[in-house]
Amino acid sequence: MDSITQGLLGAVTVQLGFRQRIGRETTWVAAAVAVIPDLDILIHPLLSLSGAESGELDHIVTHRGISHSLLLVPLMALPIALLWRWAKNNKRRSAEQKTDKPIVSPSPGANCSFLLLYGCTFLALLSHPLLDWCTSYGTQLFAPLTSRRFAIDAIAIIDVFYTPILIFTILACYLIRKIRADSRKLTLWIGWIGFLLSVGYIFTGWQFHNQAIRQVRKHFVRQQGNCPSTQYRAYPQLGCIWLWRVTEQRQNQWIDAQCNLLFDPYLQQVKWTSGSVSDNPWVQIARQLAAVQTFYWFAMDQIRPEYDRQPNRHIVDFHDMRYSPDPAGLESLWSLRVVFDDDGNLVLVDQVRHHPRRDYSSILQQAWRNIWNS
Repeated sequence: MDSITQGLLGAVTVQLGFRQRIGRETTWVAAAVAVIPDLDILIHPLLSLSGAESGELDHIVTHRGISHSLLLVPLMALPIALLWRWAKNNKRRSAEQKTDKPIVSPSPGANCSFLLLYGCTFLALLSHPLLDWCTSYGTQLFAPLTSRRFAIDAIAIIDVFYTPILIFTILACYLIRKIRADSRKLTLWIGWIGFLLSVGYIFTGWQFHNQAIRQVRKHFVRQQGNCPSTQYRAYPQLGCIWLWRVTEQRQNQWIDAQCNLLFDPYLQQVKWTSGSVSDNPWVQIARQLAAVQTFYWFAMDQIRPEYDRQPNRHIVDFHDMRYSPDPAGLESLWSLRVVFDDDGNLVLVDQVRHHPRRDYSSILQQAWRNIWNS
């Protein structure tokens, strides 16, 4: 999920009773803590600046890696909570020194226990990998024990309806604190309602995921009779949980279908595209490269190879079929390109964006039209 939403979710988790007991800085601390795992995007640039050797795909290996591990959350929370406790104690001592006497009525949370601070930090950190797990990108939840990527494909990495739930929850708590002198009970209720609504939204996305697969399977059974394939995957499209891209892999064929569960729940006018999967000696050779195997791991095997012959060049594109500007299209947003010359020498291995950044505005406009089935 995008880092802004991650920070907002961290800020919402502390409205469940921590903000009321610790103090006003809790919301900001939790929001910052919840974003910390995404700092792993700096690992690859820092290694490059230091002159260390790096592979073509090191950036996709390090992102959502060890920093997103559930096993590391308890360890990461410990020094943060200790630093927070030290800062609060130091602030209290400074206030006492200014008055030359102990503070009789300290501010709320001035003497809160370390366990309370640790619990708050732990929950904010935990929210990050769990939210990423709900997306389609894949997260190494149990690194370093395993590098397997986990994803339940329940929500897109950017959702224009999920994020406002978190924003409105935080704003409502803020306004209540401004209006009422004793707001602890009411903000606790608002915090829990907003948090449960966010969880319910993701759960609904997971249910829609399963429904989209069932509906597309029924459509192809109606069209083609008995359809033995079980290789269906569904991916929420950018912006919402009711527009889905459903993919099906067959031996030499790849099928993509668009499923809008809000405007066409029974797929009366399903849109889909079919294309062949390239498989020849050049594809097989390219598949053995370490970078290609890493890309398969990153895309969780949702790869469509495509071969192209050019003068003195054999080009193999491995398309990540989870993402496309058109939910029912075969075109991907990016691929890993492998180029050989006629003698079989490796010329190039590199990631290719099939849409320049300047085209992203048109992609976003089309995504918005697809959401509303227009």
